[in-house]
Amino acid sequence: MAAFAAGLTIDLLDVELCDCFHDYGEATSTMLLLFTFVLLGLSLIWTGLSIMSPQILAFAVVALAARSLVLLVALPRNAMDAESRKLVVWFGPRGLSSLLLVLLPIFTGIEGSTALFAPVATVVLLSVVVHGGMLALWIRKLEPAQASAATRRMDQETSLVAHSELITFDEIKRLDAAGIPYRLLDVRSVGSYASSDITASGSVRVDPDRPVESAAELALPKHDWLVAYCA
Repeated sequence: MAAFAAGLTIDLLDVELCDCFHDYGEATSTMLLLFTFVLLGLSLIWTGLSIMSPQILAFAVVALAARSLVLLVALPRNAMDAESRKLVVWFGPRGLSSLLLVLLPIFTGIEGSTALFAPVATVVLLSVVVHGGMLALWIRKLEPAQASAATRRMDQETSLVAHSELITFDEIKRLDAAGIPYRLLDVRSVGSYASSDITASGSVRVDPDRPVESAAELALPKHDWLVAYCA
């Protein structure tokens, strides 16, 4: 209630908040939502073990395979690259949503719907084991490739800029032509900034007396080049 009242007050007063506050709020709300789903699933999912049998296990395998086939047909081939498409098709919508869907007819009181819950819980349990285990293997496989890609990007950027401490206008143009993201920072002193009505196009103002706080308020990307000018 206190958090709700504080949010309502901030909205009514139209208080200007930094982007980092919004990012933190969205991340926190998402984590709490996922935590709620996990608690709900853990309290119900084990009922699937009560009916475990070869027939039910075979049904769970068919259900998981059918889900992937549906996604394979539904996803347009030109919507994403091949690797991303494989990732979506295989891992797809996770099984926990199935628990929520099967609870709808149960709570509505439809006759015979309670018998559906245990088979659905079995499918979700199998999904957790199979997809969870393969996801861990997939991540291990991707880590070396991502590290290699990051190394190639650093080599490319280093070849465009002679010194990481100083950068020329020509080097900025080369970064721009290569599609390498960068941010132009206006770090002039308060007096110089106030007495001038000229700023570089696309630049953002960073207070030189509190650069870390200013960067956090602007939510500057950590992996982009930061090009600062003071005159």
